Amino acid sequence: MNFFSKTLIFLLFSNIAFSQDKFIAEATTKWKSATEYTQNVMDAMPQKHYGFKPVKNEMSFEEQLVHMANNMNWLGGKFLSNLPAPFPEKIDIAGKSRKEVVEILNLSLAYISTILINFNANELDLLVDFPAGQLSKRQIITLLNDHQTHHRAQLLVYLRLKGEKPPSYIGW
Repeated sequence: MNFFSKTLIFLLFSNIAFSQDKFIAEATTKWKSATEYTQNVMDAMPQKHYGFKPVKNEMSFEEQLVHMANNMNWLGGKFLSNLPAPFPEKIDIAGKSRKEVVEILNLSLAYISTILINFNANELDLLVDFPAGQLSKRQIITLLNDHQTHHRAQLLVYLRLKGEKPPSYIGW
């Protein structure tokens, strides 16, 4: 292998490693903003409406939050990291106060943040056996953000239905 070929291979792999590190840095930044936005949404709903369901078959405001936490704990602990989840078992909403629900979600948001901050970018392309088939860890990170966005958007509608002003959007 000549010098040019070796240099080209080195540059190619250096660029891949840089791209992977950049993805983790961007995902960590996005998660921080999404966490702040989700916390603002939680704070915008008065305690008296945490049990609100827009229709019978929909989750309540607080059930949406706990569902989000359960998803973070499951995806983070099963597919991204060996770091133990703050709640290793699925959390049941029964008997939880607003304060407990907020604490549960905040611990789960912080858990994913810790995973991202410490994530080895070389593992992004590793495949995991997900119920829908094999996915890369990169796809799991994307799924975490997508799932949070999906449920937070529902919570924004809940706020409007109760006459509450949703917080201003926080992007990147």
